[in-house]
Amino acid sequence: MICDEDGNNVKIDVTYDIEENTITITPQSSYNLANQYYLFIGIGIESPNGKQLKEPIRMMFDVK
Repeated sequence: MICDEDGNNVKIDVTYDIEENTITITPQSSYNLANQYYLFIGIGIESPNGKQLKEPIRMMFDVK
């Protein structure tokens, strides 16, 4: 889930590349310049070998 600096959810598309073992998160609308956003990853995420996150992740990022 991604939220803007006011706590509003940002609609996203999530794709998984099995060969690269990566997840790509793309907003359905452009991010606003000079704003901060927060990416939340819950503990329900599991690696290919069955390991789960021990705690949720919250990461802030800026759009420049």
